[in-house]
Amino acid sequence: MSRFRKYHSVLILLGFILLFCNSSRAQAVRYPNVRKKLAELYEQASTARNFGDFKSAETYLRQAVAEEPAFADAWWFLGSLYLDQFNDDVRALDCCREVARLDAAQFPLVYFNMSQSFLSLGIYDSVGFYAKKFRDLPATSAAYRDRANLLLANAAFAEKAMQRPVDFKPVNPGAAINSEAEEFFPAVTADGRFLYFTRRSGIGRSADENIWVAENKNGIWQAAMPLGPSVNTPNAQEGAHSISPSGKYLFFTRCGGPNGCDIYFSRKNGNGWDPARNIGNRINTPGWESQPCIAADGVTLFFSSTRRGGQGGADLWMSVLDSASVWSEPVNLGPAINTSGDEMRPFIHPDNNTLYFSSTGHPGMGGADLFVSRRGAFGEWREPLNLGYPINTSGEERGIYLDASGSRAYLASGRAGQTLGGEDIFSFTLPDSLRPVKVSWVKGIITDKQSGSPLSALIRMTDLKNGKPAGSISSDEKTGEYLLTLTPGRDYAFIASRDGYLLHSEHFSLSSSSRNEPFKLDIRMAPIRTGDVVTLNNIFFETNQHTLKGESQTELKQLQQLLEKNPGLKIKLRGHTDNTGKPEWNKQLSENRAKAVYEWLINRGIEASRISYEGMGATQPVADNNTESGKAKNRRTEMVVTAQ
Repeated sequence: MSRFRKYHSVLILLGFILLFCNSSRAQAVRYPNVRKKLAELYEQASTARNFGDFKSAETYLRQAVAEEPAFADAWWFLGSLYLDQFNDDVRALDCCREVARLDAAQFPLVYFNMSQSFLSLGIYDSVGFYAKKFRDLPATSAAYRDRANLLLANAAFAEKAMQRPVDFKPVNPGAAINSEAEEFFPAVTADGRFLYFTRRSGIGRSADENIWVAENKNGIWQAAMPLGPSVNTPNAQEGAHSISPSGKYLFFTRCGGPNGCDIYFSRKNGNGWDPARNIGNRINTPGWESQPCIAADGVTLFFSSTRRGGQGGADLWMSVLDSASVWSEPVNLGPAINTSGDEMRPFIHPDNNTLYFSSTGHPGMGGADLFVSRRGAFGEWREPLNLGYPINTSGEERGIYLDASGSRAYLASGRAGQTLGGEDIFSFTLPDSLRPVKVSWVKGIITDKQSGSPLSALIRMTDLKNGKPAGSISSDEKTGEYLLTLTPGRDYAFIASRDGYLLHSEHFSLSSSSRNEPFKLDIRMAPIRTGDVVTLNNIFFETNQHTLKGESQTELKQLQQLLEKNPGLKIKLRGHTDNTGKPEWNKQLSENRAKAVYEWLINRGIEASRISYEGMGATQPVADNNTESGKAKNRRTEMVVTAQ
């Protein structure tokens, strides 16, 4: 069983060990004639279990109950193996029935375990019967009464959910991704091109978990390959990962080090990955941190942890990377999301408002269910919504991942008759009511204008309405590739920069458009050379005026930084208009607009001798003045390099 998914079994196991030890001491009284043989079998089973040899433990316990069918302690121990190591609720129930018949007073928790097993098997009438029986025992603690009430809520929810199933048609992508081993924790890039997943091979102590990736070419998944040794290692388990929407950064879990499970990250470099680095002790603790998810902004990280200060069990937390590349102290997502159970596998969609996660603490079908929560008007997380049956089942649904469109989803499941072996990755169309806002993206390749060689350039996206960063990324230094997501309903400044090169700016207006199809934008960046011309696409003026609008600040600051980094650079600012109005008016308006940019720069310390300005009016159109879109392109501000 994956340590990324069943870390809490260790805690449960410790509790069982204490019970077993107490039970063993009672054998001398209850079985005086066969005490030694039973005790030896029981001790051998305990030793085998402690070394992870669960099959041998089962064999010893089977021998014990065959020798003495009234050996309640052995039945209890055997039932726990079936529940926690073999996930076999049918055989666990058989053992629980024997315990209940022989000595329910000694093992009152047997009714709780029976209720859980019936829930996992989808036998909801029996769930309620045994949950109530356990809850109403005088010795049942308040905490266990709450857990019994959750079982009752789960049974009630499941019965209703099965009467109103959601549309769900899972598709197994086949042998290119899935195998006879277990595949789980799918994560897909925003454009759906790359699918990353965890594959578990081997059994017992020889089991190994690594991260694999498959590429989709023309709608066909190519054979998956493991990531290289910079991510996957021979002496640890890697998985429970998140890929940034661009595919540039991988955040993942590595188990097997001194702290158990920690979060690591790596950056893609061409077709390979940089050596993975521990994310640091602001996020990682001596406890358990796992299942990270990086948001589309590239600086907000969600993850699951058992650290102190949570609601109980594993909780979801959030941390933000500041301008000095330091992660903030993690913040708990609060009681709307987290419960006394386990909240795991967060996925924040690129719309930055829709959070999907897995939980054992909110009412569901049983086990772990998938939920979705959306931000309210003040940024608070609203009450989670169960994704419904049959997306959720009486088994374990441990995570879901979506592409940018929000319509295509991926999950792992061991659905009977539909897998190649164990758990497999499935894709499906998510029902409309469960989808996030559909997100677009812009992607392309950045190259040197002169040589055509790929370039690594820093791309910043800014929301022009509020001036806040909306994402940033560096294009791949080996391929020049980049991808950034765009949420509809906003206007964006897109600026690419690199030392020794002129700025390249673009403007994406999505505030008054329902467009959510992706943009393809290949960029040829120009080295700083005398005579080169750059259009400043995010300099804005009021209609027929030369007053700079607030939305211009982002690009103006980038222009200021360019001049400060290159003290020998001199430029001319040229203003242009469309052909509406008289030529004399247009020339004066364009000159005043260029002058407004000039004055903004010198007021911030740029020497006036380095900048000149000129108004061109409508004399140099770059598009057809007979269309509104053409006129908009002709109304522009340019920067000309006059000296370097």
